[in-house]
Amino acid sequence: MKIWKEEQLNLLKGYPKEVVDSVNETMRILNDNYGSERNVDKDLGGYIQLIQSLDELKTLKNGILQGLVEEYSDEICTTENGDVYNSTLYIASSDYNVMVITKNEMTDELLK
Repeated sequence: MKIWKEEQLNLLKGYPKEVVDSVNETMRILNDNYGSERNVDKDLGGYIQLIQSLDELKTLKNGILQGLVEEYSDEICTTENGDVYNSTLYIASSDYNVMVITKNEMTDELLK
């Protein structure tokens, strides 16, 4: 799920508050610097990609992330049921970033 607009935050219902807060903070920074009405596929700035399946992750790795190495990866939170959410930043160019949010085994697959 590609996120770059504030109204998309409602798509995160059911996710931990820490994940929603992390997405919101990153989105706010991108929108303050590059505008909320930008075309995230053609304009500068970037977006947040919340990975919901291994197929989605493979498509991302074979697409925009191909050949890139993560800048950093941090744990956002661990839920009561043991799910661990991470955010990983990829810098595609000097003015284009992709923040990838993953959990559990998808994080391991992303960082391979």
